[in-house]
Amino acid sequence: MTPHLPLNLYRKIHEHVPIPCVDIILKTADGGFLMLLRQTEPAKGQWWLVGGRVHKNETREQAARRKVKEEIGIEIGSLQAVKGSYETIFPEDPFGHGKGTHTINSCFVAELTEKDLSKIRLDKHHAKFKIFHQAEKDWHPYLKEVLNDAGIAGQ
Repeated sequence: MTPHLPLNLYRKIHEHVPIPCVDIILKTADGGFLMLLRQTEPAKGQWWLVGGRVHKNETREQAARRKVKEEIGIEIGSLQAVKGSYETIFPEDPFGHGKGTHTINSCFVAELTEKDLSKIRLDKHHAKFKIFHQAEKDWHPYLKEVLNDAGIAGQ
């Protein structure tokens, strides 16, 4: 895996190129799923899945495992890919370049145990977590689509 890009280089790439990302639907035993309240753009102030960009020479599965560890501090077991690919385009960006954020997304599903839930430690980009049992009406269309495709949450 390649180390992190220097921030100024990533900022320039982000300004001009779609970013490959992974998102992870973390299911609970009672049929719920974990969402994080974002503190940074894009999607600041919104409930979102665990996820983020894929690094050079990192598989999507490796990226998914890394993002779960970075964002909530736990290691996950098996991962199942959600069939298809997705895309998000936000007018906001985390750098202030004014050109928005464009991502190409792959999604995975993993299971959380009660023990995992007690170990969650959020990173600086997220304010809190919550278990939901269905998508909320005001959520981003991508979230509703991927949850539906994964057979996780009815509308």
